[in-house]
Amino acid sequence: MIFAPHGVRYKSFNGDPELVSDGIGISFDLYTPDGEPIFLDEDICSFSSGDNTQNLSIIKKIHYYSMNPGENMLRLKSQLYTLLDNLFSDETRREKYDEYFRDISPAIEEIEKFPERNRTAKELAEMCHVSESSFLRKFKEYSGGTAPHKYRNNIRFMIARELSSTQLTVNEIAEKLGFYDGAHLAKAYKKFKGTNLKYTQKDGK
Repeated sequence: MIFAPHGVRYKSFNGDPELVSDGIGISFDLYTPDGEPIFLDEDICSFSSGDNTQNLSIIKKIHYYSMNPGENMLRLKSQLYTLLDNLFSDETRREKYDEYFRDISPAIEEIEKFPERNRTAKELAEMCHVSESSFLRKFKEYSGGTAPHKYRNNIRFMIARELSSTQLTVNEIAEKLGFYDGAHLAKAYKKFKGTNLKYTQKDGK
């Protein structure tokens, strides 16, 4: 599955069927080196979240019409063209979206790549060569109303949850994410999320 979540500046490959991600999934016909088609043994599974229900409905129709051709061939072509039109329109909107936020992209990339760094709004604005007020206004447009420090914390706590099931100790995770120690991380997580961060590994001291 290829997916490009709205608002990001990279594309990722998801090879794990247990993982669910927002974005557009595109499947391709597979053939052997001899040109023989490869068929899946399992039924096709379609799913959607957020506001992508329109495309999901179209995909389900395409699936049904392809399984029941005959009189449905014209409907099948129609739905395919509709889906392609939607996908290309979405891509155009994403390009305009990226262009609109291009001036603050250095700060966005700084936060997303290095969430352990404690940058002030002023420092982030200076990276983008814009005023602090202009930066904050536009960043909140990008993040859906979330301030830079909260956006950064959300990334840090997401990473903390992922690392909590590894062999790293609480203090090691805290150090990696820019906290003083495990206690500081746990306190900040509880304040931000309202729940305790659960670890599968014991903290070695």
